[in-house]
Amino acid sequence: MPSPVHIICVVNKFEVCNSVIRDYPYMSGLPIDIYDNTKENIGVSKRYNDFINGFSHDAWLIFCHQDFGFLEDAYDKIKDLDKNFIYGPIGAVRRWGFFIRNSKIRLKKKILLGQINQANNGHRFYKNGIYIKKPRLVETIDCCCIIVHSSLIKRYNLRFDEHFEFHLYAEDLSLGALYKHGIKTKAVQIECRHLSLGNASRDFYESLEYLKSKYKGREFVGTCF
Repeated sequence: MPSPVHIICVVNKFEVCNSVIRDYPYMSGLPIDIYDNTKENIGVSKRYNDFINGFSHDAWLIFCHQDFGFLEDAYDKIKDLDKNFIYGPIGAVRRWGFFIRNSKIRLKKKILLGQINQANNGHRFYKNGIYIKKPRLVETIDCCCIIVHSSLIKRYNLRFDEHFEFHLYAEDLSLGALYKHGIKTKAVQIECRHLSLGNASRDFYESLEYLKSKYKGREFVGTCF
């Protein structure tokens, strides 16, 4: 019988993947589809699309970074979720608030919903994001972990934009799904850890400019911007 959940991961550091995913109790028992990027560094979004194009049965799909791991049974947390949403363990949304500078100004502030154990290169873990008791709507989720049911992907022919090779493909998936199909995104609380803060490189900022141009006239936030 096909598994009801699959993990998909693109790897260029197998020592990290093995310690966080393959050898970790809450990950090792799940089917894991590994894409080896050590010989040919193919964009993550292209790798994910390759998996989607070859996948046929119903299951929850977990697209995650090689340094992301669950600290509890993830399937137990997602098995009864509404399959009509995109999910992630941490996401960004704007909220109205009052902030005092020279005077009181009403403006929107970004908050992160869904709490994860975050580290910088594996050190000094801290709680990132706000703990939530039930799934909450967000504008976008972080690329470290994307959870979506294959039936939703099939129904709307969802794909990752391969222009976003290594950055912001999750944010684009959320925005594209919303504006094209009315599909919303939620953060879901799952105990997990992410070993790095990411890399705000030139590629990241180029991807961010492309994301803004792609949704010109729209307002949105992400966990990293």
